[in-house]
Amino acid sequence: MSPSELRSRRAAREPNDISGSIALSLWSLECVALRLAYEAWVGATGARRATAHAAYLGALEREQRAADGYAETLRRRGDPGPATARRAAARESAARGRCG
Repeated sequence: MSPSELRSRRAAREPNDISGSIALSLWSLECVALRLAYEAWVGATGARRATAHAAYLGALEREQRAADGYAETLRRRGDPGPATARRAAARESAARGRCG
């Protein structure tokens, strides 16, 4: 294979690699936000507890969308097995207020 063919193949993969990195970064950020929202909810008392719970539920939804986006990126790259496993692990962790 010639060097130009190798460069062409590499260039064809880069958008997927970049989109996967972006999706993973977004999911990681949402994981941090979810953890912080969970900690705020657990530590809240009185009238603030209901507001903190609502914020946690919003963070949980955003994290799930980010996890779904990451899983979809991996599926488009032809990597369905690990994406499914990561998604299931993300759901279980999120239920405990953690990600990944």
